[in-house]
Amino acid sequence: MPTFTDPQGNFKLLVLSPDSVSVWDVRECESVGELRHGTRESPSRVLDVEWAASDRAVLAHSDGCVRVTGLSLAASTSAVAEYCLERPARCLPLLPNKARANLQALLHHQPWRKEGEEGYSLDFTSEDGFSRPEELRMVNEQVGLLLSEEVRAALESEGLDTARRGLIVARY
Repeated sequence: MPTFTDPQGNFKLLVLSPDSVSVWDVRECESVGELRHGTRESPSRVLDVEWAASDRAVLAHSDGCVRVTGLSLAASTSAVAEYCLERPARCLPLLPNKARANLQALLHHQPWRKEGEEGYSLDFTSEDGFSRPEELRMVNEQVGLLLSEEVRAALESEGLDTARRGLIVARY
């Protein structure tokens, strides 16, 4: 479905095809940029395209993200979790919303674990409310990256009340 730019004489055409999105310069009859679905640059399908400005395209993806790109369709804002990173990023906001909220609650308070028996633990399992294995892996990875051994030992020690635990966790 082609879309032309504003009537300022730019003559750019934005084309959404079943396997790609392209920008064409109608005057020069040449491709300015192309983005193929299912690649590292675009792991999800593009569902709709529109012009944000004469030199910016807006792409609506099947993963729920709206990305704004330049004419080359090369650089955009996107969901980081969709990309394979060489090293895990140390950043709680990269977790899915429900998993992040659950983790924050578990870091502050675990009332079902009795002191002396199980005790407070930072080794999370699916029983702690993380429904998908990928979520659980990401949560345990973030805990390992964010908390030093010293902080981890302090949080897991017996006798630490909820208020002090909350003060320690608030830094992260």
